[in-house]
Amino acid sequence: MTSAPLTAQSCAIVIDSTSDLPDCRERHANMRMVPLTVRFGDEELLDYEEITPQRFYERLAGDPQPPRTAAPPPARFSACYRDLLEGGYEHVLSLHLSEALSATVSSARIAAVECDGRVTVVDTRTVSIGLALAALGIARRLEAGPCALADLVADAEEFHRHSTLVFAFETLEFLQRNGRIGRGQALVGGLLGVRPLLTLVEGEIEPLGRVRGQARLLAELERLVCEDTRPDERLRVGIAHAQAEEIANDIAARVRSVRPQAEIELIAPLGAVVGTNTGPGGAGLVWARERG
Repeated sequence: MTSAPLTAQSCAIVIDSTSDLPDCRERHANMRMVPLTVRFGDEELLDYEEITPQRFYERLAGDPQPPRTAAPPPARFSACYRDLLEGGYEHVLSLHLSEALSATVSSARIAAVECDGRVTVVDTRTVSIGLALAALGIARRLEAGPCALADLVADAEEFHRHSTLVFAFETLEFLQRNGRIGRGQALVGGLLGVRPLLTLVEGEIEPLGRVRGQARLLAELERLVCEDTRPDERLRVGIAHAQAEEIANDIAARVRSVRPQAEIELIAPLGAVVGTNTGPGGAGLVWARERG
């Protein structure tokens, strides 16, 4: 692990496509995204690169074969790391979704072994907009001035402890189909009009409750935010949706109403890989306390 302070010019950040942040490089020049794969039958497509969210949900509705996902092979990470290190970066900080949900972190670690200690891989124990907010926070720290790698790693590893991620689903069928939850939970989530709420605890999916209808969903999310945060806290917020932009905008309006000081950093559609597990109609909300 390097001991020299790092900046945005010397440290690159690599994330995976479950971050749902395809414009990461436009936001920060030192960021790159490595895609996972979604499969429809024998057809393999790279998340965001070969299939857009809109096209994915169109296929999901019409394709008789349910999609499957796969972590990037180590070679995909190796190519990204090599490009960054040969391009002038001294170090790469590689931030990924929870190891409990995917083999992506393991694949990144295998690739990092070849890089002589110049790549540090972190299991953020979050996913989607949670991963996006964690990475964006690291990028802003690097742009603000020199940082010790150990401090950056600590921030990335601890992000999930200072943030809350809540997903509301129309159905848990897709999570059950892909082995993320048991069939019993999926059946409960299939009750007419009931939206299951799930969260992540130490990177593991945990049930949070159920609500019936959109009005009660918004009220419950408002309650959770108000109970978990103070009006004077600085908050960073991200919202994601699976073909549910109206719900996402309504969530944003509720957050602005009860926590006007919060910075809503992104409202983004869920890509093919995360969407394979959520199905259409879902929405997610993450709030994180600014530290320091």
